Amino acid sequence: MTRRAKVGWSIFALLVLVCVGIGWASRSDTSGAKRLVDSGIRLLTGHDPKFRCSEVESVGGTRVHKFVGARRCYDFLPTRPYDGIYIDEFEGRRFVPIDWASGRNYTAPSIWFDIDEASDLRMAPVFANHVGKRDGKHRLWRVRFVGRETARPGGYGHMGMSKRLLLVDRMVKADLLRTYDGYLPDGLDPRTINFGNRR
Repeated sequence: MTRRAKVGWSIFALLVLVCVGIGWASRSDTSGAKRLVDSGIRLLTGHDPKFRCSEVESVGGTRVHKFVGARRCYDFLPTRPYDGIYIDEFEGRRFVPIDWASGRNYTAPSIWFDIDEASDLRMAPVFANHVGKRDGKHRLWRVRFVGRETARPGGYGHMGMSKRLLLVDRMVKADLLRTYDGYLPDGLDPRTINFGNRR
């Protein structure tokens, strides 16, 4: 069977599934129909853009969508080592790779740095103790880690302002370069901050 024929049959099967789901929804509850349609889309395309990233929960009788986490939600490129500066500021977790070309706008949070419950931080205990710490201080870290980048550009992180997302699988090394109040000055290249000459 040719590729065009496979695509045609997949689209036909998806349309049939949607029609069955709509028919079923008119006779019963809509959640069952949605699950059927979502399963069909997931089966045919491997993606479920509408419902893939959240689960519906009931909180005090109100239905809310809870984010399932980056690992389950996004598609990632293969893991590889990363080296750079992690800027941990209020509502911002930016990463600037050491090998980035100069002249970029360092104030824009274009790479979101993410850590979850599966991230192994044992080799960097000081870093692990400060992850998620909200004491009014901001921190600048020199980090080396093994992680993965999202396969496609999108809207990641706080308010979807970052074009890319990096997820830490295993932290190799993390040196605290600076603790500060406020924010880094606009246009400052954070790679130039290297207290203690730690490279």
